[in-house]
Amino acid sequence: MPQSTVRHWTPDKAKLDPDPRGRAVRRCLLSLEALRHEAAFGWWKAWRPLGLPKRDRWRNPIQPLLLAVGSGASVAGTTCLAIDPHWAFHIACLLRLVQDYKSNLFPGAGEFLIMETINYSQARFCLLLWTFFVTPSLGKIVVDYRIPASAKVSDFDDPSSALAKNTKFKAIGSNKVDEVVEFEKQPKAPFSSIVFKITDKSIFQPNEKDNSSAQLGFRRTDLLPLYNAPEVEVGKKTYHHSFKLAKPLNISHGYLLGSLEFVAGDGAHMFDIFYGSDFESKETSGKPVPNEQVASSFRVRDINFNPIYSVKAELKTVYNFAIEVDWTKQTLQVFFSTDNNPLVKVGNPAPSIPKNPKAAGSTGKNEWHLQLIKMPIPDPKDPEDKRGDVPHKGLQPPITDEEIVQLRNFVEDTTNEAPNPNPDGDSSGVKRQGKACRKTKRNRGNGSADGSRGNTVGGNDDK
Repeated sequence: MPQSTVRHWTPDKAKLDPDPRGRAVRRCLLSLEALRHEAAFGWWKAWRPLGLPKRDRWRNPIQPLLLAVGSGASVAGTTCLAIDPHWAFHIACLLRLVQDYKSNLFPGAGEFLIMETINYSQARFCLLLWTFFVTPSLGKIVVDYRIPASAKVSDFDDPSSALAKNTKFKAIGSNKVDEVVEFEKQPKAPFSSIVFKITDKSIFQPNEKDNSSAQLGFRRTDLLPLYNAPEVEVGKKTYHHSFKLAKPLNISHGYLLGSLEFVAGDGAHMFDIFYGSDFESKETSGKPVPNEQVASSFRVRDINFNPIYSVKAELKTVYNFAIEVDWTKQTLQVFFSTDNNPLVKVGNPAPSIPKNPKAAGSTGKNEWHLQLIKMPIPDPKDPEDKRGDVPHKGLQPPITDEEIVQLRNFVEDTTNEAPNPNPDGDSSGVKRQGKACRKTKRNRGNGSADGSRGNTVGGNDDK
């Protein structure tokens, strides 16, 4: 690189003069959108849908700049960029636009060094070359329950199949698996989504020899991925769940859709994702609880069933949740997006410390659930102090057609890396669970049958 003078430069110090050349401004805006695409889909695909002429994709000096900014490349703790000073005010405009967005994906990117180079072409070449070697450091997948497009539902019943080997347990009542589980292929995607269904036969009986153990209060379809808790539940792990309502559910009832459950701790959940009415033993009218607005939302809840993030659910929209569990600090951090948009952090880390002493000490002892469990409405004929036994008590009207679509289910190790903003996750370099997981005895007995029990799933009654 030619000799240059180096000066500190930040967006706040730059002059945001209007650009007389509309094409350059358009390039800046296109570059902002490219950053969004690059974060979610990889920079090779970032420029295809943006309408930038193909001949300009490599001539646009903002592209390599963005890729370098997005990668968080640093030297001695300071992000360094080489760029022709002619483009400084364009960069200032662009950084002002991406500042808030970038901070969600790459926190900590601070001051920039602008090198006033003699030869612009050399500076552009250096930036372009840089992008081939510097990539974002993102979490690695340690548990993967994304369903390959080639998988069939019948694979659940084939012990030699990869799907059966990756499934610890399934709770489907007296249904056949293909009556309550369906795979839907996604256009141009390597993975299928899972359609969870429930019927009047979706009654789980933990002890096949004891009819009194039947969970008559629930209607339940539940899949437990193979999950080695002692190995996984260290450092920080991020659990990915995505949902789509293809048709309305009955919001007079509550629906448990996903959870990280401590079975031995009175069925507590380190976190869960809930939809529909909260369970209140006094509310026997069948109206949404606490109200229709809350009942119509997806809620991420902590170990005490307090919502830490909620979003109103609309039909046909995919809702992506990534819940980062800090197993050392016992906190939860939620990331969220819709459809194919990049995941962004929402809110601050929330403590997940149990009020119930039986739920303490869950680290290394949980089960990961993908599920559709329909809660009952309290039966006014039951004594009020007995209504909280939601697996066995309450009212369930006949079911005609109830289902939810789930997809993008995997767990990342984010102890030292940021969660992947791509809701589909990374398909390369997948790290499976280690030998300890493969040697774990597979419990085909009651699975989490004792979990999702008593008041612990019921909602507010147990508080």
